[in-house]
Amino acid sequence: MNLQSKDFGAQKIIYKQHNLIVSKAKCLPLNIKVCIKTKKLSSNCSIQSILIESEILLKTQHLELTPKIYNCNIETTSSGQSVSTIMEYLPYTSLEDITKKNLTINSYHNLQSLIIKFIKYFKDLQNLNICHRNIKPEKICMNKQGEYKICGFSDGKLVGDSNEMTIRGTNNYLSPLLRSQYNLVMEQSSKFIAIHNPYKSDVYSLGLVFLYMATNKPIDRSFNDLERLENVIQSRLKEVTNIYVEHIISKMLQINEDDRPDFCELYEIAIELMNNRKCPFCWEKESSAESFCNKCEAYCHIRCLKDKYFCPACFKDLRCIGCDRFVGNKMICGDYFCEVCRIENTDCENCSGRNKVLSNEQDLKTLDYSRTEIESKIKSLALNE
Repeated sequence: MNLQSKDFGAQKIIYKQHNLIVSKAKCLPLNIKVCIKTKKLSSNCSIQSILIESEILLKTQHLELTPKIYNCNIETTSSGQSVSTIMEYLPYTSLEDITKKNLTINSYHNLQSLIIKFIKYFKDLQNLNICHRNIKPEKICMNKQGEYKICGFSDGKLVGDSNEMTIRGTNNYLSPLLRSQYNLVMEQSSKFIAIHNPYKSDVYSLGLVFLYMATNKPIDRSFNDLERLENVIQSRLKEVTNIYVEHIISKMLQINEDDRPDFCELYEIAIELMNNRKCPFCWEKESSAESFCNKCEAYCHIRCLKDKYFCPACFKDLRCIGCDRFVGNKMICGDYFCEVCRIENTDCENCSGRNKVLSNEQDLKTLDYSRTEIESKIKSLALNE
């Protein structure tokens, strides 16, 4: 659609810096709010470098997490040339903004799903030879429908055969290799260039974003200290209480680039970990002797639990509320009884043996009863009898 200035209502500036102005306005032909991003050309900024963001957005419109783009114009006035990009308006402009408005997903089960979604998106970008080069919480936004969007492709790049690239990114989120090269630039005035795998650098940056999401703690300057970096990462990882999420993030935050997967490799690791029901203690597939967590859907071997009574992924008590046996089946109703107690303690048709195990094909949500709620339920049933 070829949109002109007359097609917009009054514009309100929401961000301004140097040669960049970001405004919001109503697009009259589409009858929606849009974001208008105008960047003026300067002596050290070519049209090609400005158009790269629009080019990437247009090339990835079929991907779920890419913001919609409606138009891109090159305008020439007496004051010079500028490029205006008309995009989807995103009212929530960062992860911090989303968190403050309580729109973020807090449960670890949903966080796992979100992690898979983000990794898949960047895997799809990698398959299109696109790297982002500036992943951080401020680049993760949300539209009014509650859909996450990845923004800020102005530092993005269509990757060719060479891994020699200009250093791009934000201080605290630079990969260790880029951080090391950046320090050399500052100390010795060397070239602002690094030879690196841009996808693996993006994996590291996204890993720090996931670490922020899992702990709700910002990535501070301590992550810039290369000598202490490994200790800083390990210390923060201990605060991630979901063992599956912690395992994926630890893979992403490997210090050595050669030990770190790219997005295609990471996606395979994450899918296998999340979907193949591996025991989070020994990382082997579950056997017939297993315990199931009705809250986060984790499986673990009873032999690995030993004297631990809580799910290692979400810390829910895995024992039957009627005795100390471990619960081994996923129940449609969400009750937490072992094979014996579910028959003795309730007249629920699911618990008493009819259609008691939830099939993988059924798209049903289990109810997360607390111990107090279930005990209260049992007492009420006893009184009715």
